[in-house]
Amino acid sequence: MFEWCARFRSGRQSVGDDVRVGAPRTAITDLNISRVETCILADRRVTVHEIANELSLSVGSVETIIHEQLKFFKVSARWVPQQLTDEHKQQRLDACQALITRYQEEENKFLSRIVTCDETWVHHYTPESKRSSMQWKHLSSPSPKKFKIQPSVGKIMACIFWDSQGVIFVDFVPQGHTVNTDYYSTRSVMTSYPQTATRFAAERCHSST
Repeated sequence: MFEWCARFRSGRQSVGDDVRVGAPRTAITDLNISRVETCILADRRVTVHEIANELSLSVGSVETIIHEQLKFFKVSARWVPQQLTDEHKQQRLDACQALITRYQEEENKFLSRIVTCDETWVHHYTPESKRSSMQWKHLSSPSPKKFKIQPSVGKIMACIFWDSQGVIFVDFVPQGHTVNTDYYSTRSVMTSYPQTATRFAAERCHSST
């Protein structure tokens, strides 16, 4: 502050910066901007350091080109359960509408009788992190997606069954078995755990009286 006051007393009238001494920027050129954009479009997960090494540019110049010139920024892929077709989506919509109709007719009695399940892969290793899957994108570009189902080794499938009172049991599918209609008919809640069948039978008797 004292230095600026002294300069204005000496006759200075401009508040702008003086012309800097030194070499001007030479890396921020149309050619380098195009080269950086080509690298990003070829590999959306490329890092700033990898681009700098490949194009023999400084990290600061690459960051300036990416953020100020190309308007790119990195985001993580959004998790989605599965990649569904239009037919799959319609089937799920029909099932949801049927459940809503049952609930409107029977209310909470219907909810207490529902047993549902879901499958999940239990990995023997740490899956890819969100940070390592980050990609460059424009403001107008769609967000990248990352599907949970990925081919890998060292994992086992777990089927979790639950009702309105909580988890009933967790079943680990043996290696080589497929989760289909035969699986659910031979390894169901009712046949695997007699105490569960007894509780359901008592509930049905209570609801019917």
